[in-house]
Amino acid sequence: MLDYGDFQSIYKYSSRRGIRQGSIKSDRWMNDWGRWGWVNDEGLITFWLAMQFFRTGREDYLEAFAAMARHVRDVDTVHTQSTPRSEIIAAEPYTEFRYTEYVNRRGTGHRHNVQHWGDGYVGTRVSISIAQRLYYYLTGDGRTRDVIDEVYESNVGPEHGKAIDSTSSILYSLLTKWELSGDEKYKDMFAAFLEVCYEYQEKSGGYFPSEFFFDYLNRKPLGEFDGKAEGTFYHYFGFLHALLDYYELTGDERLKEAFIRLAELSTEERSYGRRRQFLLRSIGYRLSGDEKYRQLILQNLQGIMDRPLVPREREDWIGPTATARAVSSMGFAIGGIPYAMEAIGSEEGTKPPERKSE
Repeated sequence: MLDYGDFQSIYKYSSRRGIRQGSIKSDRWMNDWGRWGWVNDEGLITFWLAMQFFRTGREDYLEAFAAMARHVRDVDTVHTQSTPRSEIIAAEPYTEFRYTEYVNRRGTGHRHNVQHWGDGYVGTRVSISIAQRLYYYLTGDGRTRDVIDEVYESNVGPEHGKAIDSTSSILYSLLTKWELSGDEKYKDMFAAFLEVCYEYQEKSGGYFPSEFFFDYLNRKPLGEFDGKAEGTFYHYFGFLHALLDYYELTGDERLKEAFIRLAELSTEERSYGRRRQFLLRSIGYRLSGDEKYRQLILQNLQGIMDRPLVPREREDWIGPTATARAVSSMGFAIGGIPYAMEAIGSEEGTKPPERKSE
């Protein structure tokens, strides 16, 4: 009942990625594995269900989107101010924990397995407002707006937001509050954050910063920046999406220039995740008109056709021949494909080859 709207993530997870299989060697869904058992909205799954509804108008996508949005809102999002924090006190023969204190994690999100609180990760990337705002705009549901406010109030402060996935949640909180209220102070906090990103970009060869504390209320950075934004959390957990939505609302010319510089980095051979950078490359193509981004997107799509996210043959979906793929990882590509299609239009070369029936 609690997990209606969520779904299991991996079938028969492979040990080749260094994770012990233990008792799950038999063919089964990994419903007991905390990180990989259930989707928990990691990879912005609720958002890509919403995108599929907007693209197609299909009622089944709307139903799935609405159910998951409510699940993340009510169950995955932490609403208590007294969450237990644990520490490891023994690692062998099995991991043993003890609770040390109770802390306020209201407004964050809880990853889970078949037991809803069966995973230790609690963080803001699970409670990001990227899809909740869309659900609210479609329904006007007051409970959803209350939780959007709760996430904002709990996460916009000087002690939050070091990791880039936490920053994504904060930026969407600011964006959504600005959209809902029209109050320019939320826009100004977002703009102040961008100013320090532009300064860092000038010093780092084109990158945005990856991990840092920023005091949004007083509009100033706290301490030194750490690292260059180019990894998974940067591309797939809402950071670029928030920047794009802000650009759509403001037409900020400096952000346009920054986007083009960021997109140029994605063309380098060493660029992280270059095969799945649909969103950044589609932004680069739209803002610069440079054909190279379109060609890179076509190469990305061809790679997915050559090695599909889901096996083409139905009998390979479960059973001994099933290929273990995380649904949340699929979301990284699926969430970007609508942006890719905007860039390439009806390009004939994106169609998969016809398959002959046996």
